[in-house]
Amino acid sequence: MKAPPRDLALVCALAWVPLLPFLDAAVSIDAPVFLAVSRQILAAPADPFGFEMIWDPTSPHVAQFNHNPPLLSYYLAVWLAIFGEREWVLHTSLLPFPLLLGLSFYGIAARLARPALGPTLLLLATPAFLVLASALLLDVPMLAWMLFAVYALLRSSQGGGARWELAAGVAAAAAGLTKYAGISTAPLLAAGLALLPSAAARAPGRAPQWARVLRVLGVPLLVWGLWGVYTHWLYGSAHFAGGLSLVGRRSFAPAAFWNQVSSVPVYYGCALLFPIAFLLRALGSRSRGSELAVVGVVS
Repeated sequence: MKAPPRDLALVCALAWVPLLPFLDAAVSIDAPVFLAVSRQILAAPADPFGFEMIWDPTSPHVAQFNHNPPLLSYYLAVWLAIFGEREWVLHTSLLPFPLLLGLSFYGIAARLARPALGPTLLLLATPAFLVLASALLLDVPMLAWMLFAVYALLRSSQGGGARWELAAGVAAAAAGLTKYAGISTAPLLAAGLALLPSAAARAPGRAPQWARVLRVLGVPLLVWGLWGVYTHWLYGSAHFAGGLSLVGRRSFAPAAFWNQVSSVPVYYGCALLFPIAFLLRALGSRSRGSELAVVGVVS
């Protein structure tokens, strides 16, 4: 299934053109932390969080207050080493991610909801996408990897073979190491493996289903597990465990408890409203995959 060149040109244009005026924007929000980690990586590549920084009043140790993985900082470190620390260079370095996001979403929509161009342009035209894609933040790169993982899984289920399954696993691993919320790619791909039988797996003489599961889920789980073990050895605890506390230290005191409860939907930006509504609809109609929807939403 080949996409029309006109569609691809429009997706590329909308993914990039609105961002060009912001290429020289100042580094802001959480980006100074990510850049500081990049500088540390240039000095000590195996110890990305081994320094102190005045940023969060809870601790000067970056490994404690920075609850984000360092993959994007490693990527930015390469650009810093080659081109120096200039705003337009840093913003230019992230341009591949909006493009990957747009093309991956188009590929998903082309297989699930034709025509694909309208939904893709709607995604790229949202204010949230423009704001996040024009800053040196983790959200757009993480979402780009997640969408590519889903696209690769769809390709593999439609005869793409083992290489696309492996691509889905690698993209999922990258999503989780870009931002820990990307670990949610694993239950999403697990549901896809159960609901999307592979044409290649059914062919005579091809690898069994467990090999497909290892390629898609084994890769990210192994990578995340090794990262947890390494950071536990290096910093005293698995780094991704710090992200489990969204609002400081957990407390059952009434004021703190309700602050933590109310902060969770705000933190997720009500992103779970749609999957929860879909889950209730699936349970009401008892459609195929409702049990997996329960597992996915709970996860």
